[in-house]
Amino acid sequence: MALHFSKAVEDQFFSMICLPVDTARQKVLELNTLVQPETVLNEDTDGFGNRKLYGCVREPHREFLLRTEGAVETGSALYEEWQDPADIGLVRYQVPTDLTAPGPVLQELFREWAAGAPEDPYGKLLYYGRLTGERIRYVPGTTDSRTTAEQAAALESGVCQDIAHVLIALLRMAGMPARYTVGLIPGEGESHAWVEANCRGYWYGFDPTNQLLVDEGYIKISHGRDYRDCMISRGIFKNPYALQTMEVSVSVAQAEE
Repeated sequence: MALHFSKAVEDQFFSMICLPVDTARQKVLELNTLVQPETVLNEDTDGFGNRKLYGCVREPHREFLLRTEGAVETGSALYEEWQDPADIGLVRYQVPTDLTAPGPVLQELFREWAAGAPEDPYGKLLYYGRLTGERIRYVPGTTDSRTTAEQAAALESGVCQDIAHVLIALLRMAGMPARYTVGLIPGEGESHAWVEANCRGYWYGFDPTNQLLVDEGYIKISHGRDYRDCMISRGIFKNPYALQTMEVSVSVAQAEE
């Protein structure tokens, strides 16, 4: 990941959620992180259990680079067990957020589909996931990071972030806890978003953009209530006249046996 500044900045305080996590589905075997300009990197976890890097670059600079590479073993399971690091419970994955609150379009869509939904929670995940992927077309450039699930449903188009938000909204209306998940898949060149739903105490992942169950090809980085909880980069810096642009490049390769 690279941050480019139009003018030199200083006292850049940064927080990054960009490291894979150990779960029942995956195990981090090796991880190396490099940051430029060089500074002390601190690591902690947030209230969702995501790994967070943070620090500060004091000296003036016009570019900030963060490079992470390593190895992750995946495919150990198809689900994750429920963990609650903040001791809040599942309720935060059941209530609407600004990005997932249903409006008239989503409410009508839910009424249209609910009659045919199976009773089994896992079946509901597959049912709503498939229909969402069919209805919301993947069309880059039609939305941005502020687009809500209601707006994407009205457009019937968006990117993986929007398609995940629509599915989360529908699952929550169906009474299922659902969370936004960010990670990596082969061939994307950037991060990818999918959905995890809680089915009888276990989290199962479904990728509505590709209409696939999450399997050994997916490497998880973070999860939260919606996109804002999983933003890769946050921070502040000194120089009110500097503009910032961000580049993210991802490469995923399958290791040889």
